[in-house]
Amino acid sequence: IMVRNRTSTGIENLDNLMDGGIPEGNSVLLVGPAGSGKTTFGLLFAVEQAKHDKTAVCLFVGQEKTGVIESMDGFGNFYEEIKKLQNEGKLLLFNWEDLCKKYSIEGKNSDGEIAINKRGLLAAIEKIVIDFKASILVIDSITAIMDLCDDRDKRNLFYNLSKTLVANKCTSILICELRSFSGITISPVTNEVTEYMVDGVIRLETTQDLNPKRRIQVTKMRGTDILMEKREYYLTKGKGINVTLARGVS
Repeated sequence: IMVRNRTSTGIENLDNLMDGGIPEGNSVLLVGPAGSGKTTFGLLFAVEQAKHDKTAVCLFVGQEKTGVIESMDGFGNFYEEIKKLQNEGKLLLFNWEDLCKKYSIEGKNSDGEIAINKRGLLAAIEKIVIDFKASILVIDSITAIMDLCDDRDKRNLFYNLSKTLVANKCTSILICELRSFSGITISPVTNEVTEYMVDGVIRLETTQDLNPKRRIQVTKMRGTDILMEKREYYLTKGKGINVTLARGVS
């Protein structure tokens, strides 16, 4: 039996829920509402890998990379680590605009509205992964990319993106935004089809009560045993994200 190497999330106590971490080469959907710490999760994951001499790429769609970096200034020494790893070429951050300037990834649909050139986007991501020999990729967010797609293209784009990442043996975090309309929470990306296409799914949630709590749950991870129970987690200045050891959260 072949034992796959593990990729640590860099998040305290989370790797224990996946028997030591994410199997190398897995593509993982990270799902959660606004304010649940998805961007922090993705960036901490990339930083952890870059610190261990892996090349990590973060693609930010719908937000500026400068703002993301500055928001990390409150999490201990992560801000300094990010800048250091950038200077060393181990951590590469791209805005959507960076891709648009260098690659042909935007076009117009039949109604004359801006839409993604699917082949151009996939080619751009693959070229970045190959050119920089990246073994880690974080896309924040896949939801924002899907918003630019025609409905009929979304499933094909997601499928082909997953294939591209697998072909290049790239361990990836694909961030998915949960949105609430009239009290109903929905996701423009997550359904049985897209979850089937990825290797893993990690869910973040925030309870709606007088004392809101954040909870995390690994609901799928190919190539490893998982504990599917929910655990509370905290965003802290010293450690970024800390998952508790307590069990039995309903």
